[in-house]
Amino acid sequence: MDAPRLLARHLGFGSEWPVIHFTMGNALEPTWKLRQVRAWCEEHAAGRRVAWLDDDLGEDAEEWAAGRLGTLLVRTEEAEGLTEEQTALLPSWAEWT
Repeated sequence: MDAPRLLARHLGFGSEWPVIHFTMGNALEPTWKLRQVRAWCEEHAAGRRVAWLDDDLGEDAEEWAAGRLGTLLVRTEEAEGLTEEQTALLPSWAEWT
């Protein structure tokens, strides 16, 4: 929820960009957020690039991202958060720079 406010200045763009507000998913799925991310992308981001930053991405998320054109998964470490290297990658990947 705070991602746009906290990350916008580091990424070099405004704070008005969408985030997904999660409800608890199926804990038995490797990536419990995947179902909601997939649905959100189908409704709001068809044909658009999407970056998913998370510390909990399983093989199911990798398979989904590989099959969806323009999808970048960025694995963060819970204790470390988003690194400078990952931060630098995002604008260039999204062609903002």
